[in-house]
Amino acid sequence: MADPLRRQTRAKVYVTRTVPQRGVDILLEGCNVSMWNSEERVPRGELLQSVVGVEGILCMRSDQIDREVLDAAGPSLRAVATMSTMTDHIDVKECNRRGIQVVVSPVQSTQGLADLTLALILLAFKTSNEATYLDNCNLANGTVSTVCLKNLRNKTFGIYGLTILGHGVAKRLKDLGVTCIIAADYLYSKQTCNADIEIVSWKELISRSDIMCICVQHDNNPPQVFSKEVFRQMKNTAVIIDCQNGNAMSYVDLYEALRGGHIAAAGINDCNQEPVPFKYPLTGLHNCVFLPQTDERLYDMRHKLSMTVATSLKNALCAEDQTKEVC
Repeated sequence: MADPLRRQTRAKVYVTRTVPQRGVDILLEGCNVSMWNSEERVPRGELLQSVVGVEGILCMRSDQIDREVLDAAGPSLRAVATMSTMTDHIDVKECNRRGIQVVVSPVQSTQGLADLTLALILLAFKTSNEATYLDNCNLANGTVSTVCLKNLRNKTFGIYGLTILGHGVAKRLKDLGVTCIIAADYLYSKQTCNADIEIVSWKELISRSDIMCICVQHDNNPPQVFSKEVFRQMKNTAVIIDCQNGNAMSYVDLYEALRGGHIAAAGINDCNQEPVPFKYPLTGLHNCVFLPQTDERLYDMRHKLSMTVATSLKNALCAEDQTKEVC
């Protein structure tokens, strides 16, 4: 029979932001939970003080979980979970060295995201200078007129990021009859490229694309690829689509490019956990659109994500302590 004292031991978890209650309830089934009770990012000093002696941390992408935080937590820390699919804000190498498990949120279905990207392309294109061609494009009931399709088919689509998502978007464009899809990608081998996608130089990708789709997220905070200099090299009729809401683009420079007429329009996927940087000014522009979603969808998505990540974190903390009988 298990020791009664051990049975009462519960893992200590610190949550760096307010998360939906369903996720908290799952953690409370087997853990003692403390939380920074705000939607704003936890101050650095507060974070360092609050993680002392904890066994688990549930953080957001804007929280830097580096060696200083790991040192502050001490040897008790066994798992770090993030409400993001990215790990660029976590020192994964140091976590691995210390035997700390890193838990990330599940990646959104690539097929679903590719479908959403196609809808975002239509929405953003409708706000560009060629909106008159889309008068008969009815997104409400899912129909697209022949005039709309003909106009899209004549455009050159640029794909930045020959990821699974990038290939999925390209396939859907091909199914619509688009004949010119180009890509310049240094992260993925050209051998993985579909034969229908033309590989060009980076300079040619920027200058030729009528519609640019960003289909990759960068880890480890590299320089933002789509910045002021790049926007000035694009066509002033170009439309840029940010499928991933990652860190491949400077949203401040995007705002200036849209205001200054250096590009025609932009579409941004706002379906991720972290907010879009500089979103408030961007929403004031007529030529910048965000993927529409209902409050109910946002509510469901946030709750499901919090439950999934909380369950994974709880399981990671309890896996080595089944004798405690708390999970």
